Amino acid sequence: FNDVRKLLNDAFDSNTAVFADFAKTKEMDMATFQKLIDIVIPSMGKEESKALFISMDTSVDHRIQEAEIFSDITMAILRNRMSQTVGHPLEGSYNCLPRPPFRSDPKQLKAIEILKVVFDEVVIAHAKPIPTVVQPPKPREEPAAGGGMFASMFGGARKTKKPAAQKPKASELPPPKPNAPKGAYLYGGCGCG
Repeated sequence: FNDVRKLLNDAFDSNTAVFADFAKTKEMDMATFQKLIDIVIPSMGKEESKALFISMDTSVDHRIQEAEIFSDITMAILRNRMSQTVGHPLEGSYNCLPRPPFRSDPKQLKAIEILKVVFDEVVIAHAKPIPTVVQPPKPREEPAAGGGMFASMFGGARKTKKPAAQKPKASELPPPKPNAPKGAYLYGGCGCG
């Protein structure tokens, strides 16, 4: 993996301003990691590099350390991805898996095709605003007539009853269409992907 390590070190050395914080702390956040990936593997998209970062952030502190970046597993993942041209982030993530121990499997590839549709729908739905229900304005309620035995002295009782006004019917609004995409149900025996 010396070739991949050299490529990463060359990226650090030639972009000192971008990686100044990493040079001091030996840690990097997701945004800095994505800049590194943009330099080293320009064909890897933001979602794919985000997934790789999250899988590397084992301490869940939103930072990855130098040892994690230069680990053999990360070097294997980056080398595999460098040799692949893919059209979708899920294909790229699948192709990042180190081989061995992982082997390509037709059932896994079929599952990826199903999940690509779900992934794309989720990305599109995430970009749309959350639908809201528009409520019709509530009619104003008039104070109740009557008021007891002193009401007539203070002008509260009416001598003649007016016919009760009919409440306007609230217009029926259709429920909002959810922008949540449908998922996928994957099944199979143990070890099938």
